[in-house]
Amino acid sequence: MNFGNKLHFYLNGSSVEIDNPDPDITLLNYVQSIGLTGTKLGCAEGACGACTIMISSYDKKSDKISHISTNACLTPLCSIDGKHVVTIEGIGNVKNPHPIQERLALLHGSQCGFCTPGVVMSLYSLLRNNPNPSEEEAEGCFDGNLCRCTGYRPILDAAKTFANNTCVENNRPYEPQENVGCGKADCCKLNNVDTTFNHNFSQINFKKYDPTQELIFPPSLMKYVPEPLHFYGSKTKWFRPVNLNQLLSLKSKYPNATLVSGNTRIGIEIKFENIKHDIQIYVGDIPELKSWEFKDDGLSLGANMTIFQVQTVLKEACNHYKSHQIQIFKALSENLERFATTQVRNSSTLAGNIITNSSTSDLIPLLLSSKNCRENFEILEKIFIPCFNYGQYVRAYKQSKRYDADNAIANAGLSVSLDDNAHVQEASFSFGGMSGVVIRAPKSESFILGKKWSDEDVLKQLIEILCEEFQLSFSVTGGMATYRKTLVIGFMNKFWYDVTKSAKIAAIRSDIENCIGEINRGVSKGIQTIGRPEKGNKIVGKPIYHVSAMKQTTGEAVYVDDIPKIEGELYGALVTSQKAHAKILNNCYLICLNSIDATQALNIPGSLFEKLICRIGFYLNYTGQIIGLIVAETKKIAQEAKDLVKIEYEELPHILTIEEAIEQNSFFPMTPQLARGDVEKGFQDSDYIFEGESRTGAQEHFYMETNVALVIPKHEDDEFEVHSGAQDPFEIQEKVAEVLGIANNKVVTVGAWHLKKPIRCMLDRSEDIIITGQRHPILGRWKIGLTKDGKILAVDTEFYANAGWSSDMSMAILRACIYSSDGCYYIPNVRLIGHICKTNIHSHTAFRGFGKPQGLFILESMMSEVAERMGIDVNELRSDILRLSRKRTSMLKVKRHLKNQTLENWYLPSVYQQVKETSEFEKRRKEIDEFNSNNKWRKRGLALIPTNFGVSIPIFI
Repeated sequence: MNFGNKLHFYLNGSSVEIDNPDPDITLLNYVQSIGLTGTKLGCAEGACGACTIMISSYDKKSDKISHISTNACLTPLCSIDGKHVVTIEGIGNVKNPHPIQERLALLHGSQCGFCTPGVVMSLYSLLRNNPNPSEEEAEGCFDGNLCRCTGYRPILDAAKTFANNTCVENNRPYEPQENVGCGKADCCKLNNVDTTFNHNFSQINFKKYDPTQELIFPPSLMKYVPEPLHFYGSKTKWFRPVNLNQLLSLKSKYPNATLVSGNTRIGIEIKFENIKHDIQIYVGDIPELKSWEFKDDGLSLGANMTIFQVQTVLKEACNHYKSHQIQIFKALSENLERFATTQVRNSSTLAGNIITNSSTSDLIPLLLSSKNCRENFEILEKIFIPCFNYGQYVRAYKQSKRYDADNAIANAGLSVSLDDNAHVQEASFSFGGMSGVVIRAPKSESFILGKKWSDEDVLKQLIEILCEEFQLSFSVTGGMATYRKTLVIGFMNKFWYDVTKSAKIAAIRSDIENCIGEINRGVSKGIQTIGRPEKGNKIVGKPIYHVSAMKQTTGEAVYVDDIPKIEGELYGALVTSQKAHAKILNNCYLICLNSIDATQALNIPGSLFEKLICRIGFYLNYTGQIIGLIVAETKKIAQEAKDLVKIEYEELPHILTIEEAIEQNSFFPMTPQLARGDVEKGFQDSDYIFEGESRTGAQEHFYMETNVALVIPKHEDDEFEVHSGAQDPFEIQEKVAEVLGIANNKVVTVGAWHLKKPIRCMLDRSEDIIITGQRHPILGRWKIGLTKDGKILAVDTEFYANAGWSSDMSMAILRACIYSSDGCYYIPNVRLIGHICKTNIHSHTAFRGFGKPQGLFILESMMSEVAERMGIDVNELRSDILRLSRKRTSMLKVKRHLKNQTLENWYLPSVYQQVKETSEFEKRRKEIDEFNSNNKWRKRGLALIPTNFGVSIPIFI
């Protein structure tokens, strides 16, 4: 077999040819290296969508061009031979933006803008396949795009201006400019009624979208004949066969070679699990593995079909076969709608998911396939899914933390075959998330054989046997043992009644029947209200899009890591602790490799070097603590070299949780307190006294651009130029100057000072999460006294905040938590005490809300629990307390701060009542009560909770 070694593809309409590309390079690595920095790196595992690009390919057999969105961070560069790659730069620029780019900017669809190019490319890929999408399709194309700061409403507003059922009049391929609406839920185009007012400035006139003017697929690629390819790098050999015989020949020669297609799993194994795949065979261009066929007794699918291609064929199968035959196809199709993200479904393959054999696979519970049937020399070529017969029923269920783009906590593929008398002839109950692999429930399957399906006693016994089969320990990987067991019971109950209804075996109670179907969220809706600007104002009060918006939507905005590489620039990689609490037993010299140099701690000037060096006896306080910096010519070399650093640890006792800190009395000395009245007397006068606890967990910031810095030493006056993605440039300047022992105005970091060369460092997502702090977890242990009529007389609460290994902003945040913990209620007798727990985790820090969400959550959790214990409605309890608070005195009695303040204008009770009336709260509550009474398992809720902002941050510090 003769192999070529040239990679040929098109990039944004231009032909590209690369000799022997490195198999370890991703498409994202490549496009960024040639200056196309609009495509961003957000997570490196295909989960955030910041790196979304479009890949177009031509299928000669069907004579069709396909356009797919995919994650460039996982796509191997070597896999795009014969394809056309389109990045954000290829569709428009600031001077001539694509309609998507323009509308997203004008409708305020970006804030930091780091995620925006990926958002644009997801919508662009949709329009290339369907220039006239529905609202559902426009919204669905973003299931693989995360946005941390903008919020999704303005993004969806912009996307829906392209939808055929939003603000347009007909189904032409593109709409005249005058027919395109603003994308708002109350847009005048919806009902042909002008709901706008005179803003004293021009309304938005969008550029029309004309799909005939898009970048064409290169004609030369339609004539391109693929050939076998062989590329090799320093670590990996890559083969690309173009037919099945070539693949079999390669697999015979290299039986342990890894078969690669979408790389959605292999790429993660290599990067995050350090699994070696030295020889890789790319199977994405083998026609025999992508063919499918409708047979008389079932559907034959090529093993290397992508999940998206399988979805398309399954929908066709539902129309091709008879209604009783398609249950398995329908169940699979519905299940795959929630499989990962659009980008992953476009790349991930059927065979890859089966061979991986994940315990939470969305496919295996239905297909009941396993990698154990395949030897190293075997190749999974076809998958056959038989049609169902009369009396056969199958359903798939999945429960995850969020609906889209999330692994299952538990899932199930349940099937049963019934005779004419509804007796079970055959049963298969498969569950994911209940073991290391997908497993069946053989005892339950055996028990149900021959039983009457509609017999309620049989169902009860079946549930008991299921519970016996799935005895999960509380230490199970992923946790939630009790919840998972409950999900299994829920899946079986739902399946039982669904089959009973579908087979028309017996009548089902209406409160159960209403709970059988899936919950469909529908298309999201949101309304933005813009107040009238003052007459004569040119800017203030008007919805002007921000100055960087168009640069962000076109990918031209320059972030720190987008700055072109400087002559002599090096890359820094951080060496971090792998232990929560330990002492270093060896001098930790960073290993020199090629042009790598170590930052020698003893050569660092300034007053903070004691906190930075790593030597014998140096104590580590948390997993992820920075030990040192390794510097190399490239990011790849630096990251590989840091793994060669060997550190000997003496592990020490560690404290991780609030409860452990309380038990071992591990606290920082600061103890914020707040008190008013006589708490003990308040409890004496109370008719009811309740005690309990409420807690809030940590929360990751998840800014899309991870921490990054570029430090450029100047050639005179010991000056340094620092580029950083952080919010506080002054503090960065101050700390760098302190470390280096130079004046603030001469300020990057230690490595640049020592080597006198520019150094760049951008954290991977996994590094960023483990090093940086999150929202403070806070535990509140409360005691409350009330009268019979619901009046609160006394509250005594102790707050415990998990600060981590340093106090950082913990004191100010805990103060804010305490000051917010009375909410809008007047409580005459209060004692609130805060404790800052010192633990061996990263130092938690400021987060949106700055402690107030934790305080209010603990308060309202207490209110809900108290109402439940007293047997009264919590909304009535809130209303009564507000009504009794006619003259409210704030709880500000703290040393150095304000004395007791009386709020003279206390309008909240009347405002609360007004909101209650205008929202038709009581009417809606009755409707919800009626719904809940008619649904055994599916419930709704409604709450009206008062909240306030309180005093501003400076009062806490």
